[in-house]
Amino acid sequence: MRTRFFLLTGVLLLLLGRSAAAGLDPRALDILGLRLGMTRPAVLALLAVQGVAPAWIQEQPGPCGTDPAVRCLAQLTAPTRDGILQIRFVAPRGPGSEMIWSIAYTLAGRGAGEPEMIRAAVFERFGPPTIRDPPVWCANAGTAGCSPSDQPQLIYREGPGTSSTLTLSDPAAFHPAP
Repeated sequence: MRTRFFLLTGVLLLLLGRSAAAGLDPRALDILGLRLGMTRPAVLALLAVQGVAPAWIQEQPGPCGTDPAVRCLAQLTAPTRDGILQIRFVAPRGPGSEMIWSIAYTLAGRGAGEPEMIRAAVFERFGPPTIRDPPVWCANAGTAGCSPSDQPQLIYREGPGTSSTLTLSDPAAFHPAP
């Protein structure tokens, strides 16, 4: 149990980048080497290096840009050793321009006490969140939390069951200003 705690803590610290001591800028973070704005080919190459077989990756198409008849990659799901990656894409210039706007990494806490260990590792690494429930970290805070609300964010959610999910996203990239 103690060995698994140190393994999970080490994995989280290595996967999530740097500390948030002076205000966290989620654009500087990565999850398993994946960063906001990466392209589909870069994602597939990185997953291959990490041992994720192409047959394990599920790709889901979606509407692309303003023409609903044109399809682009909207989401990619891939298993990891400790959980599941769900990567969402936006294609600002149509097919072939897909880039990450959201990375959700669901860690499967398999043993007793593992969800608490994961939570402790996240809070140790990033410090107090900008918003408490659910915990959210962002670069700029206002009186009601992240300001503006569509800035890049790191969100931590517990559950269901023993799982925990870290979501790194840039909502403004998904809904760019006109």
